[in-house]
Amino acid sequence: KRQLEEEGRRLVPVVKHLLRQDGEEEEFCERFEERLRILEVFVETAKKARNEKIEEETKIRKQREAEALQKEIEAERQRSLELTMKNNAPEPGMVWNKLAGEYQFINDHTDEDWRN
Repeated sequence: KRQLEEEGRRLVPVVKHLLRQDGEEEEFCERFEERLRILEVFVETAKKARNEKIEEETKIRKQREAEALQKEIEAERQRSLELTMKNNAPEPGMVWNKLAGEYQFINDHTDEDWRN
């Protein structure tokens, strides 16, 4: 029994030290939790800003893709028009008729070959 009492007295400072450490750890945890609560506000703000930035970048990328597609379509239309114009190039003496949308020969009233 006496030996246990002596061992108990010997362990009291150790136990006190451990309790003091536990108290310090508890204080540290409380401060850490408080900092985390403060950071939550910033994290939410940063998350919201990041999502808005991603949405804006996606919108810009889609707009650029649409513009590129439109330019490609316009270039293809222009190539097709040039090819059509080349294939339907006017012969000498022809003019463009806006109403008919094609080249036509001008009726030459000075041409009197039909009278011969």
